[in-house]
Amino acid sequence: SSGINAEYGGLSQIIYVSASSWIFFIELLSLISDGILLPIIKCEWQLTSLQSTAYLVITRMALCFGGAIGGVLGDRIGRRLSILVGLLFQITMTTVALNCYDITLYVFFHTLNKAAFGIILPLAQTLAMESCPSAKRFLVKVTFGYSGCAGLIFG
Repeated sequence: SSGINAEYGGLSQIIYVSASSWIFFIELLSLISDGILLPIIKCEWQLTSLQSTAYLVITRMALCFGGAIGGVLGDRIGRRLSILVGLLFQITMTTVALNCYDITLYVFFHTLNKAAFGIILPLAQTLAMESCPSAKRFLVKVTFGYSGCAGLIFG
């Protein structure tokens, strides 16, 4: 543990904690906004209640599945590279999903987007925790908590 603490210091700690908190904020904002936007999506594509519920369940399952993949990926190729790959994949899937004119394709790409978030979130938090000395880890947890609460409030 002391090797990790000695390797990272100063500015990299701030960058990792800030980036991880931002990712956490955006993810919780996204989860809340999905619920807010669901009536619009339901109306726009004439979805039944069952179809709209399936949409939310599938995307949330992808988030959990992405977390499981992210752990393995982080162990195999490293956390930083996994976060970078996840971010690039997430940006690509978001761009493609926002340009879909078909509900099936939208749900497919939005599900992949959530899986990418699932990959990124635990890896970013772990990397931020590892980059800080043990004495400051409580502050990192508090930062994550506040960013998560802000995401829920603004969502």
